[in-house]
Amino acid sequence: MWKTTMHSQAVELDGPFRTSIEEQLQRALAGLGRRIGHVHVRLYGEAGGEGVCTCYVRVDLLPGGGVALGETAGDPATAVTRAVLRIGAAVRQRLEQGPGVPGPETAVLVS
Repeated sequence: MWKTTMHSQAVELDGPFRTSIEEQLQRALAGLGRRIGHVHVRLYGEAGGEGVCTCYVRVDLLPGGGVALGETAGDPATAVTRAVLRIGAAVRQRLEQGPGVPGPETAVLVS
């Protein structure tokens, strides 16, 4: 199983929310554990904890490379759900390309 690191700025990242994020990542990346080295999740909110939130997820692949993207929503839970669904699809697509396929090792998409 891969290691997950989570950081937040102006977003409450309590135990139940952390657990929810980890469970969503496990579902989105199911079956890919041997190819994933580390997962990084960053949440950025507005001062005061209300309003727009951005969730940025980076998946470091083994033996090298990775995929990263961000998703913005009106609340942290929605931003996380959208980002995790997209990262799962993006990682699978990257791995299907196979080694030696030209292109960037990391794609950053923020919407």
